Amino acid sequence: MRGSLKRMRSDNRSMVLDYVVRQGPAARLDIAKALGLSPATITTVVRELVDGGLVEVVDSEQTTGRPRELFGPSASSVHAIGVKLMAHRVVGVRVNYRGEVTGEMEHAYDSRGPRPLDALAEVLTAWTGDRSGLLGVGIGISGIVDARRGRVVGAPRLGWNDLDVAAELSDRLGTRVRIDNDVMALALAHALYGPARQHDHFMILTLGSGLGSAVIAAGAVQRGARGAAGELGHVTVDAGGPECGCGARGCLEAYVSEPALAAEAARAGLATDFEDLLDKAASEPRARALFERAGTRLGRVLQTAVNLVDPAVLIVSGEGVRWWPLVADAVRAELRRAKAGSAGSVPLIPDDLDDRGWARGAAACVLSAPLETTTPHTKERQR
Repeated sequence: MRGSLKRMRSDNRSMVLDYVVRQGPAARLDIAKALGLSPATITTVVRELVDGGLVEVVDSEQTTGRPRELFGPSASSVHAIGVKLMAHRVVGVRVNYRGEVTGEMEHAYDSRGPRPLDALAEVLTAWTGDRSGLLGVGIGISGIVDARRGRVVGAPRLGWNDLDVAAELSDRLGTRVRIDNDVMALALAHALYGPARQHDHFMILTLGSGLGSAVIAAGAVQRGARGAAGELGHVTVDAGGPECGCGARGCLEAYVSEPALAAEAARAGLATDFEDLLDKAASEPRARALFERAGTRLGRVLQTAVNLVDPAVLIVSGEGVRWWPLVADAVRAELRRAKAGSAGSVPLIPDDLDDRGWARGAAACVLSAPLETTTPHTKERQR
């Protein structure tokens, strides 16, 4: 019975914090109505969250009686470190519960070096520094990640396979470490403090050096049985097509990614690299046609994906947002061909993103964790 009561209190705290982060600022009474909890329970829970530095009064609302206090996530008491991990570089940001970036870091790195986790731990030790108020470190990794176990199943770009990343780094850093697929982490960030935060169901598509996707359904990221959900870039569009980085042939990513577009342009004698292709697309019809063909292929695959998951919106993100206008019309044309399902009407929302944006997304691995695992470090604990 005592254990059940403790679990109920923990669940209530998690529910209230999640509501305040996603929907705040909010008054106690509004929180109680939204969550179906008693005003007395909300008063107790909010007090505990304020005392823990997770929530604070951010505004007040005048009523006929006393002004109502409006509570929002803390801006300064607690934070997480988010990390974008790449083969030759690591970018980090410090993020508070409002999703605001309060610090930025960057360091050279070699993921294929002899002891890559030792090297990464050295970098992160310097970044975490004084851990007062630190909730933990979140790391976004391109590849298949078992987020629950904290293991990298396979990350070809890093040269990693079956690596116990979270536990090793946590032991070295003395703080919790959570890892996730970088696109899934980005989707979590959008659910917390991005343009889709008001939607319980949405899809995110990332364009750039690769092509990824993730789905949020009922407010939770959909991982699949093996953590491999959302591998839209590896849907086969032509079994006899060019070889993909994954080793298969004809994947969507082998047509709709910056390396793939650059390679196609080089074969056609259009451009020497992707930046050259992008410049020529402004005035060269053949260069524009290359992007339009990529948009058509992407739109056909998206039509199926959108009809399968029925998202309220589709967020288009990643470094490739800069060339989204060159493919957008072709994508929309393919989506409109759908006569059933939601593909023809789903809103497409571009969201520009750089490496620091990816790192901010990785911080959501920690900021979205259940409350019992996000108690901040205090100076007393570090003595």
